[in-house]
Order: sequence, then C-alpha cells, then structure tokens
Amino acid sequence: MNPPSSSGSSSSQSSPKIPHGPPVGSPPRSVYFSNAYAPFPFPELLPPGAHNPEVEPEFTVPAEPFGSRPLSPLAWKYGLPDYLDTTTTPERLFEGTLHSLLGTNHPDPGDTRSDIPKPSNAELDKLFVYETTQHRDLYGLKSWQLPFLNLKLYGGWPIPDGVTRSPWEEWHIYKKSLAIINYDQWLTCFGRENWYDLRTNMAQTIQDPIPGLIADAQIPPFPDKTFWTVDNPHIWEVMALVMELTNRIYMQLCVEQNGWLDSIMKTSSWKYNGHESQFLFSKNVSLDRVATFVDHPLDQRRSAQELWQDLEDLTSRKITWAFFDESTTVGNCYGSTHAGLGGVHATIKVPVNYMRPLLERGTPVLERCHALVTLVSTVMHEFAHAINFCLYPVDCWDQEPFYNNEFVRELGFCIEKIVFGSITNSCPNERYTEGLHRGYVTHFGMAGWPHPKRHSRKWDHELNGVNRWLADPDNRWDYPIGGYFASAFLCEKFWTDIVARRGIEGLKFPRLFCTKEPSAFQFHVSECNEPDTYLDEFTDEYKEALDAWRAGENAMASKREWYYDECSKWWDLPWHHLELRTSILRFTYFHATRNLNGCRRILVLLLTNVLDVSPALVNIVPEDVSSLYENIILLMAASIPLFPFGTFEVDRVAKWHSLWPSQAMVKGWWGKNQPTALRPDPHPAAGPWIEQTKVGNPKMTSFTLRSRTAMLKRMKDNWKISEFKFGGPMVWLRAVHDAMVHLQGQLSGSVSPDQWLDFEFRIPPYEPNWVTSHKFREEYTITPIHLRYRLNTPDELNIYFPPGNSGFVPAKVSGYKDPNTKLRYKYPGQVADHFSHNDAWIVMRDDTGLDIRVYDVTGLLQDLKIDTDEKHHEIIRYGPHGPELVDDHPNTEAIRSALGTSIQPNYLVMILRRPEEVAEQDGTNGKRSWVSWGDSIYDVTNFPFKHDTERLRFRRCAGGPIHSELISTWRRAGHLEGRLVDYRCAHLKVQSWDRRANLRYFTPWTLRLHDNPDTGLYIGIHGRVYDFSSYSFFHPGGFEMLHNCWGTDATSVFDQYHKIEELDNWTHMEIGRLVPEIRLEDMQPNQVTVHNWVFDISSLQQQDPPLYNILYPYIQQDTYYAVLNIYASPSVALANLYLSRKDLIVASLPQTKYHINIARNEFNLHTGENKYDRGIWTEYAGYAWNITELTRYPELYPVKVDANWGGKLLTDSVIGDWLILNHGPRCVGKILEGAWPVWNPKADLDFAATPAPPYQIKSLKRKRGT
Repeated sequence: MNPPSSSGSSSSQSSPKIPHGPPVGSPPRSVYFSNAYAPFPFPELLPPGAHNPEVEPEFTVPAEPFGSRPLSPLAWKYGLPDYLDTTTTPERLFEGTLHSLLGTNHPDPGDTRSDIPKPSNAELDKLFVYETTQHRDLYGLKSWQLPFLNLKLYGGWPIPDGVTRSPWEEWHIYKKSLAIINYDQWLTCFGRENWYDLRTNMAQTIQDPIPGLIADAQIPPFPDKTFWTVDNPHIWEVMALVMELTNRIYMQLCVEQNGWLDSIMKTSSWKYNGHESQFLFSKNVSLDRVATFVDHPLDQRRSAQELWQDLEDLTSRKITWAFFDESTTVGNCYGSTHAGLGGVHATIKVPVNYMRPLLERGTPVLERCHALVTLVSTVMHEFAHAINFCLYPVDCWDQEPFYNNEFVRELGFCIEKIVFGSITNSCPNERYTEGLHRGYVTHFGMAGWPHPKRHSRKWDHELNGVNRWLADPDNRWDYPIGGYFASAFLCEKFWTDIVARRGIEGLKFPRLFCTKEPSAFQFHVSECNEPDTYLDEFTDEYKEALDAWRAGENAMASKREWYYDECSKWWDLPWHHLELRTSILRFTYFHATRNLNGCRRILVLLLTNVLDVSPALVNIVPEDVSSLYENIILLMAASIPLFPFGTFEVDRVAKWHSLWPSQAMVKGWWGKNQPTALRPDPHPAAGPWIEQTKVGNPKMTSFTLRSRTAMLKRMKDNWKISEFKFGGPMVWLRAVHDAMVHLQGQLSGSVSPDQWLDFEFRIPPYEPNWVTSHKFREEYTITPIHLRYRLNTPDELNIYFPPGNSGFVPAKVSGYKDPNTKLRYKYPGQVADHFSHNDAWIVMRDDTGLDIRVYDVTGLLQDLKIDTDEKHHEIIRYGPHGPELVDDHPNTEAIRSALGTSIQPNYLVMILRRPEEVAEQDGTNGKRSWVSWGDSIYDVTNFPFKHDTERLRFRRCAGGPIHSELISTWRRAGHLEGRLVDYRCAHLKVQSWDRRANLRYFTPWTLRLHDNPDTGLYIGIHGRVYDFSSYSFFHPGGFEMLHNCWGTDATSVFDQYHKIEELDNWTHMEIGRLVPEIRLEDMQPNQVTVHNWVFDISSLQQQDPPLYNILYPYIQQDTYYAVLNIYASPSVALANLYLSRKDLIVASLPQTKYHINIARNEFNLHTGENKYDRGIWTEYAGYAWNITELTRYPELYPVKVDANWGGKLLTDSVIGDWLILNHGPRCVGKILEGAWPVWNPKADLDFAATPAPPYQIKSLKRKRGT
C-alpha cells in the first residue's frame, strides 16, 4: 500500500518492528533506558492545586458473591457466565468448582461408540444448561464446534514437527510476521504522547506476566505500584501494533475516497429535519437534532491527500487516550468515547481486559490474535465516535447522524460494517471472575448492521426501520469467524499481498458459517450460501473447516437419536429458564448472608427481565404473566425485610477514573525544555482529571409490596393460573406450594415487617416427562389416553387452595350426588370415624366394581348381640377405604346378605383413582364421562352444560384432563369450579414427589402453627415431621383420630396403633425434622449456630476439614455479625453450613421471647374485614393474638373462636386461657397505646421520607432474625 503523505506524523523515527524503546518525543524511563535519558521529575510537572497522587483513594474490585469457591481452569480463563451452573443441587451451592460452562460435556463428539445411550435426567439437564449458555455466549456455537473454526493459523503454526515450545516462545516466533510499525505515517492523534495513565494495580489482575512486564512498570515516584501506562514498553508494544493497524484502515479509506469518511467530515452537507415525515422516534428524541448524511458521488469527493490532511487537521491535538478497567466510571464495556478533558474534544478510553491475555505468558498464539483484533476493532470503532466529537458542538456530542438508509445511528458500528462487512463481537462476551474480565477470546461472532439489539439505546432508533427489521426473520443470523482470518489480519504479508490488491474489500471477514441468534433449541450451524463473502485466497482453508464441521454434526446426530426430542422437552419446561434458576441460587446465597441489597437487586432483575413487566406489580393482571414465576418472586419478596415500605432499594456505588498524564504526554504536549510559565493552559497534561459518579440517594425501584399477608393472598390468586392455565410440572407446583404453606405458617405467629423470614423454595430435580399446558391443542392426540396426565396434574393441591372456595373442601363439600343412587360421597377417613359398636359403618364394593358403598350396620350389630367395642373389632377392621368385614367371622355372611336388601347404602366412598381408571370412563359405549381437574375427578355424565360448545369441549376431554379452553382465565376457572364442585366423584392418584430432598426443620414451638389446611396439617413422629394435609381424609384410622395430633409431636399416639416400620410407607409425606430448643449457654462443644439453628459440626472434622477449621472459632458463639460480612471466608462457610449441611442441625435457640410491640391503631386494622387481608387479631391479657386460622376452620379445634372478636378485646376467659395454654406461637406481640405511624399498604413511600416503623423487637438480647 502506498499511503498518501501526511503532515501530521507523531514522530520523526520509524522502525521495522515494534520498538522496545519509545520514539522521539516520548519521555524516557531510567528503569529501562540509559542514564543519558534521566527521568523528568514527575511531581514538579504538576500545576499548583493538582490532586496529590499519594492520597488517591485505592479502589478494590468487589469480589463475586461466590468468589470463595474454587474455579475450574476454564472459569479462571474465560470468566463466569451470567448463568451459573444451575444443575448443581441448590443445597450444594458452595461446594465443588465454579465452571465457565464452556467445557465440552457429555457426549463428546470424539466418542467412538456408534450409539450413545440417553443420559440420566440430571445429565440431560446439565447438557442442555451447558449448551444453552454456550449458544448464548458463543453466538450460536457449542464448545465442541470451536476447534473446527481454529484449525489453521495464517502463515502456519510456529511449531516444527516433533518440537514442543511454550505459548510465549511460539508467539516470539510468530510475531516476526506481524505488521511493521511505521510511526511516520501515523495521524498525530495516534501518537504515544496523547495517552493518560490508569493508576490501578495491573499486577493483581495478570496471571504469570510476560518477562520484564512488572519490573519495567516500577515507575517513579511510585516504586510499589504497577500501572497501566504506555510508558511501559510492553504495553506500548501492544498498543503500537493496534494503532498501526487502525491507522492503516483509515489511511486505506482515504486512499479509496470512502464515501462515509468524506461525508462525515462535510457537516455542511448534513440534513436536519429533512425527513421528518419518514422518521418515527421515541418521545424523548428532539427532531431538531436529527441529522442524516449520505455518500456523495465519487467525482464530488475529496482526493485521498485532501481526506488524509483534513482528518489530520480535524483530530490533531484534539483527541487523547486513556485506559479503563472494571473499577472506573466507564465500567464494563468494549470501549468508550467521552467529551475531552483539558481543552481537547474527545478522550477515547480503551479497555485493559483484552490486554491482559496479551501480557500473560500462557496465552496461546491464536488467542493473542483474537485479543489483538478485538482491540483494533475497538479503537477503530471509538475513533469514529471521536471524529464526531471533533465535528459536533460540545452540547450535541451524543446526537450522532444517521448514515444513508440505516435506521440506527451509531458511527462506530457504521465503520465496522464498512471495513469488516458486519459488526464484530468477541466471544465469550462480558465474562467476569471476581469482578474482573480476563479478556480471552475463543472466536468472533459477526452480525449484520443495522442491528437494534446490538445497540439498544432507544433514542438512537428510527422506529419504522426497527419494526421492519424485527419483522424479517432473515436478520437473525450470526457469522462465526475463526482464527485463520484473525491471524491474517495482523500479518504484514496479508496487507501487502491482499489488502494492497483488494483494498478495504480484502478486510471483510469471510462468511462461511451462519448460526441463528440464540432461541429455543436451534443449535444448527449452516453453510452461508454467499460465496462472494470470503476471499478466494481463503477458500481451501474454510472449505476444510466446513467439511470437518459437517462431519462432527453428522457424527453427533447419528449417535444421539434421542437428542432433539429430549431438548424439545427441556425447552418446554421451567428448567430451561436459566436466568430464573441463577437468580434463585443467588438470592438463596444473599438471603443466607442477610444481604438485603443483594436480595432486592435480584428481585428487581427478576421483575424486569423474567416477568418482563413494569416493577409496579400491583398493576399486573395475573393472566398476563407467568404466575408460577411470579409466585416464586413473591416468595422472595415476602422473605426479606419490607423496609423501606413499598420499594426496593438499589444502591449506587461511587466509581473513580483518575486520568494521570503519562510521561509521554508530559514530554509530547509541553516540550522537553519549555518553561513551566510558558506552558499552555488548559492542556490535557494539567491533570490528574478525576471523574466520579454521583452518589445521591439510593436508586429506588417502585414495587408495591403492601403487606406479607397481601402478598400471600396474591400468591393464592395466582395459584388458580399456575394450576389451571399456565401449568408446569408437578414438582415445581409442589415446591412452590410447600414454600407458600411454610410462609403462611410463619405469618401466623409473631413476625415484624423488618424481620427475615425463611425462603424455602428450591429448584426441584429435572423431570422431563411432563407436557406444558401451552400444548393443550395437542394433548388430545396423546395415546394411550392415561398419558395425558403428564399434563401438569398437580398432586393433591386443590385441597389446599380451591378456586372460588375459601372453606375446607373435604369438610364442607361431600361431593357429587350420584344420579342413579342419589348418594353423596364421603372420604375414607370420614367413614372410619364411625368405628364403634354403637356407631358402626362398613364399606363394600358394588357389583360393577367401580363404586364403593357405605352402609350403617349399627342396628344389625345390636341384633347380633355385638354390643361392645371388643366384639365390634372382632368382626370389623380398618381397611384402606374404610371399615370392612372380617372374612372368617361367623356373622360375616349374615351381614353381607343384608347389604343392599334390608340395609341400603347411605354414601359412596371418595377414593383415589389411577389415571388409567379415569381414561376408561370416556363416555363411550354407555360408560360414564369423567374428567379430571387438578387432583379432582368429576362425573359430567349428567352435567348441565351452558351451551353446545361447552358440551363439545367436555366430550373431547372425557377420560382425561379438563380442556384448557374451559379454564383459559382465572375468572372462568373459578366460575366453572363452582358449578363442578357437586360433581366431584373421586381424586386422582398421581406420582408423588419425594420431598425429602428439601427437608425443613421445626421446633415444638414452630410446629404448633401447622395445625390447619392453610399452614399445613403437620405431625411430628419419632423426630420426623409429616404432612398429613392430603392424607388425613384418606387415613384408614379415621379423620377424628388425627384432630389432636396436628401441630404436635404425636409419637406416643402413633406407637399405640402402629409399628415404627410403617413410617417407611409415609416417606412421600415426610417434609422435615423435629428438634428441641436449647439456650445459647447450653450449647455443647462442636456446636455452631447460624440463624438460630444449632449445628453439630463434629463430623466435619473428618468429612470436610477446611470447612471445620473455618467454623471452629465460632463454636458456642453468636455468629450473627460473622454471617453479615458476606465476602469474608467465615461468612461463606457459615452460609455453606446453613444451606448445604442442614442434616447437621440438632437443635434451635429459643424463639419464644421475641414479641413485637404493636401500636393500638395498627391492631385496630386487623379485623378481617378490610380488603388487604391483614388477618384477624384479638386482644387478651394485653397481647395481640392471631386467630385467623382458628376462625376459618372452627371444626378443627375443640374451642370455637368467633371471627367477631377480630380487632376487639377478648372477654371470654375460657377462650383466652385456651389460647395461652395451647397456642402461644400465635401471640403476635404486646399492644401499646399510642398513635404511631401506621404502615400504609397502599403507599409507595420514598425511602428518605419513610418514618421509623412502629415495630420493635422486645428481647433481653440483641435482635435475632432481623
């Protein structure tokens, strides 16, 4: 290439190689130069009043919350993805190794087996998590495909056969072929004297630095610091090559009289308001600043020499450069251009992240090439913005013009398209480890331009064009670019052989492969049918890569016939939502360490990204969002303190960017011998220039919380949608439901708004054999018909929260009255309650074998002289569906012969039926017509349909789950449930989820609250806690027998009737462990407490010595403050113990003393009559008592409590004494007179204006759980 002459060269010295010494005009350093170049004393060059570098605040990059966990080699190299390895069991969150998810995983394409069997569910989940993350971060590729992109290096690999060299040695050989630096031809603004220093410690962010890097960076007067500065020859060696290539690109544009470059500098030809009728912008765009420019005909453009000179005149001494890292105001981005400091027009900030791998010895040659090309692309991109800064008035710098017909204005991407053919993205992108971007690049991904998703500033979008782009599916392609072209771009031979002949066209990245933008499970890579998009010189290399690619794809497809079917299932289920799964893991950690800001930040993220709605949750219509996900978010919100009321706080952290003039800048801008008095002012070397982000009030994101009871009510409303419309696998519904029940139990006791509650939701293990309700149009094609019950049938959940019915379903609804027998239904437990000689019921299956009938044989037994309970038990025993006759008793036949003749049945038995039984009753051939909804089965044979359409839909779903269109909205579902409730004839027996994977722990005090359907019917037996909520009405021993057992330790009652081995049959109901309460001073050696739970860590001494050693100093100590220090190892160890080793819990500290003080006017609001569902409180002995569940389910308690006592003084001493004796946990707190500010559930209060809450913790010791 023969560049035009330039009058703006930055130095008079040229060199065929990247020099280790600076060019003339740059300041020398005595550290690595001879004594002839004595260092200029830096402090003397600072003007009066300049910032003292000795007191510059030290910035520490914050660690990742999971930073104490070990990292895999790939995670250390490429960083952690936004989506963590969510396949890790949540309880084992802190064990093992954090991974980048870029490693190839099962199955490997090199597997020699002809057929790879389908992996387990856990392995499938891990496979798809990894591939989805790779597909997102690698722009459509998977890790096993990357080697095909990087088969060859331009000019050949610098490794002779049979010779082994280190990556650093290979690079020393290969860099001999790199572009030759010619400073004489540079624009002045590219010179070394235009650079500022970044004074953060470089050494802390580089692993195994290249020889001499750190020694050469000991810059006086800071011998203990290592800075990012071009005064360091190794750093300048990198940037000199980057600047050389950028200079060549712009020089080539001038040589070719490029239309973009010519037009951008002719501001007089820009059009303002010239196309208002064609443009559509968002409301915050002022049309008087909308400008467009277009290419002029070639004969109207300036010559190459004129363009180059104009560019030199425009940018010389008007542009400065600086480095930035994660600690600065720029933050995390590729590059940035800002209004210039010290009198210049623009300051371009270059990221150091892609320089880090270039300064490490272990970086392979190919990855060095990728990092260098990324830096060239960044500098070229930002220089286009800087040109705009030099042209535009200062107050209009961010209003860039539109180019030609592009509907997104972004000059940096414009120049990328002109030079490279598309916009470039290094992969993986935005990966950080412990707050640092490591800068390693596997390949490049290219995308077409304009591309509104790659430049998301809405005020830079012309909306008509954006809408046309979105409507065209062909705009969703990405083009992966491998190492062959990246390495060629850096080499002198490429520029002399190809660019000199082909010009800018020779720089366009070749498009041979194309991938769809990440969506669903489309992981295909296709051949790009555009042969003119890559150079002829590269054809053979890329064809070879494509052949290898196809061979790998075909091999993987032939070995994994199960792949696409299983992948499709995974994408249809909630497990595919990696952002939600990752957020749950992060929230779990922040919650365990009581990091309120971290928890709130996760909630804001979920509200805006997962639900994709405005954070003003109160305005959301439930049927417009995924209510299953919303309930998980509400569980999070309810588990953290609610202060400040109605809002989530997102803090603002101050960041600095101190731009210190390098020695090169000092010498280059001021001149070596120019006296201080004659120096121009202002000038860029008058620094340091310090930028700092504003730190005002915390940023508040509006989120109307109301109260926790209101949130729980919202969850119950959502449940109708979760269960009946949006659906989801049973294990997700059960996990959400169990967490809701646990929350209800906590809210029944003494809870203040500033208290932390338990967050019990855990992501269940992957179970693919479920169909989402979104496929309801296909569900009727599933055969055999009973397999339709893989459609979101939630196990036994209607009993808890029935739509449209707030009562206790089994007790208040007997069920469908059979049209033939006119009999209603009773549950087996209800039938078994009639088990005595003077109240004797038995069950008998009818002749069809379909129904089980109930007979009252009390009178017949009296006639047969069976007049005692002993005699009764000899002939009648407990059966699975109720009391039944003993076959070998002498009077059995006499009783059986009377059934159906002299003794008519009174009821039918409501039993559990298998899906196969329901499928048989499909309404054909005279059979009944049954449909299921949730866990309930309805006989709709004689159901009064409202119209023919409803009749047709019921006919289509006969023998299977109810038609989704019948319950498409929660209002329609609630109305239909009310009509169907009298037609319930059975319950569905579906697969039970083993809930022991997420066992909860209870004390006798906390267990006492779980004695009703809202909070769960829990019973403690032999140290285990069982959920009898669904089983109680099917209990063969009767429902009444369990009345006094709920919420208590019933071990003694159990032992009277059962053997302990029978507990093995109840494992599906086991939900927790029952432990005693002890005082802190009574803790034993090797016991540690976390959040009031006492752990015996003695076994860790052998199982996990490192963890034991960290925990040992906290034995028999209060760990409250240790947990709060989230980045310290004790905090992480205690969180690890709390989340992953709950099996070590042996006791709990007492929770009986912590009652809150209640303002009288707050108490008066809890009458149960207000629309915010605050609950029902009554006053007795000066304390407030929560009697909500006691009034809702009076049939379950021996003492009846009337709801009219809500908000009033309880004058019935019998009830009051019963509350004190049996329901101490329901004591909310002491009522104090006074008009404290009342928590207004409607207000969205400002944090600064929020008064102190009226709730206080009353305790002899420090607050706990707050």
